[in-house]
Amino acid sequence: MRSRGPASALSHQLQNRLHGQAARHHLDNKVRQKSMKSNRRVKMLGGHRTKMKVVVVGGGVIVFFLLTLTLTLSLLQLLTFNKFISQGSRQDRKKDGPNNRTLAIIMGSFRGGEISWQTMASNVLDTSSADLAILIPEDDVNALNSSLYKRAKYKWTFKNYEDWGEAVDLINGTKWNGSEWRKLALDDYDTSASIFGGVEDYSGSGAIIFMIRWFLYNHIKENNLTEKYDHFMVTRSDHYYQCIHNISEFSVGNRNLWIPPGQDYRGRTDRHLICGSDDVLDALDIFPTFMRSNWVRNMTGINTEQLLSRVWEEKKLNVNYFDRVMFTTALPSDTTRWAWAEDPVPGVPGLLLKYPVEYDMVQDVCPRSSFVQIVLSSVTGQ
Repeated sequence: MRSRGPASALSHQLQNRLHGQAARHHLDNKVRQKSMKSNRRVKMLGGHRTKMKVVVVGGGVIVFFLLTLTLTLSLLQLLTFNKFISQGSRQDRKKDGPNNRTLAIIMGSFRGGEISWQTMASNVLDTSSADLAILIPEDDVNALNSSLYKRAKYKWTFKNYEDWGEAVDLINGTKWNGSEWRKLALDDYDTSASIFGGVEDYSGSGAIIFMIRWFLYNHIKENNLTEKYDHFMVTRSDHYYQCIHNISEFSVGNRNLWIPPGQDYRGRTDRHLICGSDDVLDALDIFPTFMRSNWVRNMTGINTEQLLSRVWEEKKLNVNYFDRVMFTTALPSDTTRWAWAEDPVPGVPGLLLKYPVEYDMVQDVCPRSSFVQIVLSSVTGQ
């Protein structure tokens, strides 16, 4: 085996060095290639991220637009629905009609029985589209058990005084010409004076009638009813309405009052009244006006109907008459301070006529067929 010479060794070293440089160059190329690939990947990734940002931003705009559109549509649907409901409500109100502008008021103890009360419901309240108010004694069991009590929108009570002079004491300014009213009554009016009926030993029911009106006057004011109603009817419970009595058709205002004819005793009947909102308080303000007047000492023989006429005249209220369509009734069990009923109502077993003259007047106005129909309806409940 031949040994290598210096030249061969040098050549061999040179080759090795060249091979090493080539290897390093190759390695560097691989590193650069990897770096370039990595950079390309980074650039590609960056591009993807940019695209993702664009997509995300674009998606957000789309989502926002869709949400806005959804909310807008929902709002439009809600507004449309509300408009539909409002239209429906208006239609319902139109169908039901406006609020009742007529008020019928029953004052005093309930008498006459359910048959009579049903005629008020059908021939007065229903016909007039009227609301009902009642002002009754605290202990009135008949009223509590009546169909009209259940129907009433306003229910008021008053104390049933043993001595109605205590009620008169409630009125402000109960002095006449410097004298207390009791002293004046005892000095100038004997116990037959019906205008003080209910006070001490006085006969009749005048003080009761007019004090109940005073209570009613205050209830109307306290409840602001003159702003809520145009027509007022003030009546009693024991009327039998043989035919239709439409309160809302009466011409009220201009100081006009309406009452039925008969039973006026040289004055004005105190059993039934129709008037407007401008005049109802004046029409009820009887005893206080009487107490303030300067003619009280000259009216010692006056009855309740005459006192009513005198006060209305002083207040310049115009009294008009309508054809009587009702008559006063009673049950055998009804109590009274004045007139007792004896004559039966023709065709209505168990019901009595309190004032036959009223019944006769009604027969001239209401057809007999209407009376028969009312009786049949009361019996059959239809």
